[in-house]
Amino acid sequence: MARPEGVKPPSPAPAALTSVAANPAAPNPERRATTESTQATPGGVLATPPPANSVPTPRLPLINNDGRLTLQVATTERSWVAIDADGKMIAQGVMEPNTVKTYKADAAFDVLTGNAQGVILTLNGQTMKPLGREGEVKKVHLTWDSLKQNTSH
Repeated sequence: MARPEGVKPPSPAPAALTSVAANPAAPNPERRATTESTQATPGGVLATPPPANSVPTPRLPLINNDGRLTLQVATTERSWVAIDADGKMIAQGVMEPNTVKTYKADAAFDVLTGNAQGVILTLNGQTMKPLGREGEVKKVHLTWDSLKQNTSH
């Protein structure tokens, strides 16, 4: 099948597609054209593919070398969140969609959210099970044992 004029053939390097999906805020026009050229529709019109993953990607290493718990809180929807580390309130407020924040604790975190569906928790690089439904108020206690008990991934 002939390509429309001016459209480059797909790149053989899948890493190029991954990097575009990982950073949709700063697309490379040349790579974007390559991605779109693989999404031809009947009639030869190019369709823009949906983002590979619109959920914020956890950025933590799988192993935490400092001996502390590291909690990453990422939001997919506007969510009110309160974070308690080792019995001390360290953060509280509304997090906008696609926000990622990281916190440290020695023994435990308590997380309270007013929109369980809109919050993704990652503890020491391990994404925790989904918290709940949209608008659901949820409190979660996370410790070293949470890493052993989590079965979502």
